[in-house]
Amino acid sequence: MSTHRARFIRVGAGIAVGVIGVALAYAVNRALTDVPFQHLLRDPSHVTGTSPWIGALSFLGWSGWVAAAVLLLTGGWLRRRVHSRDRRGQFLMVTGSLTFGVVLDDALQLHERVLPDATGIGEDAWYLLYGFVLVVWAGLYRGELRAAPVELAVAAVLLGLSQLLDVVDVARDIAGAGVPRAVIWEEGLKLIGIGFFVAFAVIELGRAVVRCEPARGHGPG
Repeated sequence: MSTHRARFIRVGAGIAVGVIGVALAYAVNRALTDVPFQHLLRDPSHVTGTSPWIGALSFLGWSGWVAAAVLLLTGGWLRRRVHSRDRRGQFLMVTGSLTFGVVLDDALQLHERVLPDATGIGEDAWYLLYGFVLVVWAGLYRGELRAAPVELAVAAVLLGLSQLLDVVDVARDIAGAGVPRAVIWEEGLKLIGIGFFVAFAVIELGRAVVRCEPARGHGPG
């Protein structure tokens, strides 16, 4: 296959996937919500007429999750490209894929509103399911986790504390009259934890690049 034909096929496939994705989003939106489709395509502050600063730090957190997911998937792909059975490459790709799931959950409030409303199953049950997935992931890759940079452990502690504050709803007990301190602690710990998780992803990508370097001079495989 010529290079030009291969490029044409890639571009055509990309456009087709994009069109199909938009069509699916339109169909799902019509079936499940009463939100005008054009509102899904615009910034929330434009739709609601509120300040563009509302949710700014939350958006920064989503961006961190996306960046970490891309870095982990890239690092995993590089490792698996050199050694197709590279266990750590598999760990990075699975972790990156799960991170994309976290992005969707965090951005769309899946476990808080969407899934409970759609299924009638409460938020606590979804927490248990997410916890089960986390335990399975940790069990499958306990060796890789032991060799992970310390930044991952710090991220796990901070994110765990943030989730703990969310689960037990500490806000009603310690929130002040004017400043919701519990919410600030919950979201602040989460944002810092995401930062450490991004650092972990950057380190892992750097290790993957270094691992690939010797293979360049010896050809593929």
